[in-house]
Amino acid sequence: RDLVRSRGLGDVYKRQLTVTIAGVPTPVRMTQILYRTTDALDRPSATVTSVLHPLNPSGEVLVYDSLYDTLNPEDNPSRFLTGTANVDDLIYTPEVMYATPALLSGKTVVISDIQGPNADFGAGPEYGAATLDGLRAARASANTGVEPGQKTAIFGYSGGAIGSAWAAAMLDSYAPELRPDIVGVVEGGVLVNPERALTYAGNSPLWAGVVGMAITGLDRAYDLHLRDYLNATGQAMMDDLKDKGLLAAAGRYANLHWKDIAAPGYEDIRSVPRLGEVLDKINLVNAPAPSVPVLLTQGDAGFWELTPQVNAANTTGDGVMTTTDVHALRDKYRAAGTPLTYREYGLLSHSVSTLATMGESLGLSLIHI
Repeated sequence: RDLVRSRGLGDVYKRQLTVTIAGVPTPVRMTQILYRTTDALDRPSATVTSVLHPLNPSGEVLVYDSLYDTLNPEDNPSRFLTGTANVDDLIYTPEVMYATPALLSGKTVVISDIQGPNADFGAGPEYGAATLDGLRAARASANTGVEPGQKTAIFGYSGGAIGSAWAAAMLDSYAPELRPDIVGVVEGGVLVNPERALTYAGNSPLWAGVVGMAITGLDRAYDLHLRDYLNATGQAMMDDLKDKGLLAAAGRYANLHWKDIAAPGYEDIRSVPRLGEVLDKINLVNAPAPSVPVLLTQGDAGFWELTPQVNAANTTGDGVMTTTDVHALRDKYRAAGTPLTYREYGLLSHSVSTLATMGESLGLSLIHI
């Protein structure tokens, strides 16, 4: 939206900027491109990709999916990379440091607004399409330093892993022309089975707000009209979270479960029309296994982030994501022949596992290309 609003007609689709973090300009040049992609309902949509240019290009590319979990379109990476971050948005600016080693080694970094123009939080296939189409847009646009034939890795952690994991699953069918150049995909702290993960995280005084965000995001993405199946508490929650980011939602609710916000007669989440179908559609175990190499990581010490290990979801986890379901994804990948490296951090929670995943990535040829 900022691209269209701030430039003349000839500059609507592309502009050159300097990366600015929290109001501080950096030496990094950036090209932003408005491009066409596909939303959760397979309709044409448009979003923005930001191409960060290294000082000494190596001809290699890192597609970095940001963990900018939000229900506010103003929190997209394309905005905080221009220094126009909101308070909720500032929590994500340190993750730009994750791209620094890639830039220093000469890699061009592609960061797309993977939640689309409406911030459709949790809609995995939409994230995957935006990731792949963002790379396509960077390759199709002149003078970005991104071209066919370059070795390319995709990285995502947490909300970013929703993008990287779905991009890997959709690659062969959605963007097969990109397949020869993808050398690996990182999926860290990934949301596999949303239905069970939301039950698990709902027990946490810290992360239960993510449950409300996901319900609101899926309602928005798939046009589910969930308000019709919620009680007054649930409707108030959706109103409260409709424009909130992760920082604002964290600690906002505790012990938040579907049965507590459902209208009478809809306490079973599967009784809501179309919702069960959507939950199955966004379950990664039901998606195709990737044909490219994958680094899959998961923490398993959610108690550090106050999520009980004994819980209604009948699983352990990192505080947000469920280890049982990550194991199911791991086993699916192995059975399908996906070249897989799996790392489980038994003493780390979700937030700390971010750093461990980055360390693993830098040590493997997936990123160190």
